[in-house]
Amino acid sequence: MNNITVFEFDEISVGNGDKQLSKSDFEDLKRFILPKKTEDELSIYETNEEQIPIVRDASACMVLGSKNGKEIIRIKNYVGIISLKSGTTIEILPKTADCAKVDEIELSRNIVINMLYASGNIKYKTFQRANLDAHRNMNIYEVFIRLFLDDLSHLYKKGLKAGYVAYNANERYLKGKLQFNEQIKRNFAHKEKFYVGYDTFSFDRVENRLIKSTLLYLKSKSHEENNRRDIRRMLLIFDEITPSLNFDGDFQTCEKGRIGKEYSGVLALCKVFLARKSFTMYRGKNEATALLFPMDNLFEKYISKEMATAVADKWLLSDQDVGEHLFKNKKFPLRPDIVLRKKPVFDKNECEKIIIDTKWKRLYNEPRNNYGISQADMYQMYAYHTRYKSVKKVIILYPYYTDIKPEDYITDVGDTKITIQIRFFDLRRYIEGGKSFQSCIFPNDDNF
Repeated sequence: MNNITVFEFDEISVGNGDKQLSKSDFEDLKRFILPKKTEDELSIYETNEEQIPIVRDASACMVLGSKNGKEIIRIKNYVGIISLKSGTTIEILPKTADCAKVDEIELSRNIVINMLYASGNIKYKTFQRANLDAHRNMNIYEVFIRLFLDDLSHLYKKGLKAGYVAYNANERYLKGKLQFNEQIKRNFAHKEKFYVGYDTFSFDRVENRLIKSTLLYLKSKSHEENNRRDIRRMLLIFDEITPSLNFDGDFQTCEKGRIGKEYSGVLALCKVFLARKSFTMYRGKNEATALLFPMDNLFEKYISKEMATAVADKWLLSDQDVGEHLFKNKKFPLRPDIVLRKKPVFDKNECEKIIIDTKWKRLYNEPRNNYGISQADMYQMYAYHTRYKSVKKVIILYPYYTDIKPEDYITDVGDTKITIQIRFFDLRRYIEGGKSFQSCIFPNDDNF
């Protein structure tokens, strides 16, 4: 078993190196990327019952190619964990610098954990624990196992729920209702037995069965000692509960009322592990399971959460702002990632605004090619500036990699000067506590 850590845009090949897999693991990963499509799998995206987008086609996350005559798999801008059939795990981390050292890996793990916490996928207590455990090489998959165990421990302290469970059994005494068809089939030559159906009050209800199955599954998947210890402890508590044999059917029959609410957090994580669905994107095949997250989405949510706190005294933040359209007949809605409105907000339209779109993209220092800035992104920012009123600034915010100082882009529409600014957010220095949030985006701006 060869557990490897790679970064966005890295290449995986066959071999014995740090970012290489055995031939069989590589072939499994290939099948994971290029699943055989059936008639009901022609669409890349679907939504589950919680309306969470799931990507059916893993080529959204990785792409198969070749280099120097060898097959390679190149990672796209997704982070998380892939667990292969053999037990090999591939941890994918964000690339915020030239990452090769152990401390860079730990820092990148902390960046992901902070972003997952900001996006709401990790709760506060688990977030505290995960930040400490990241320095002990707890990978992202183990973080979610930790989250499941913490939630389950909280549920157990409140009290597991029992209920009436239907049983059918061949007994030596008459209890409940005699099942005539089964009685004739099974006991024609055994007059001393009764095939009966009855209800019994038991902890062996469907929700607890799913939890038991999840614990059994994670027992073989976790390699972190604290997690393994707590899994063993919980299995002792669930010792008399029968594992689920039909995950999909049991999830559908879970109670939706008060008990359903109490179990909802734990069962959501059970669904991740048992149904092999991640919170944001992937339903796995037999070759692998995955918890993968698009960095575009995580970066946007992280910036929005941190900025809301940093500017709360002067600005009102609206994320995924709605209301404006590209055309006056309400066609083609505009939805900038972040709109800041100057306090106090007496008029939502007339108050001073700063509009920010986040882009998880690595620019390069080539002015002739506009540093790699997308023309479509500039058109989008231009539309924000012209359709929103009283706009002070429009900013495209990229993650910081290296020193690049692209110019501000300025043009005129009638008497209005339009300026689109390019800014960089230094995730590493901010998370390490080296810079304030405002200085990361608005350096030397006394009016902000």
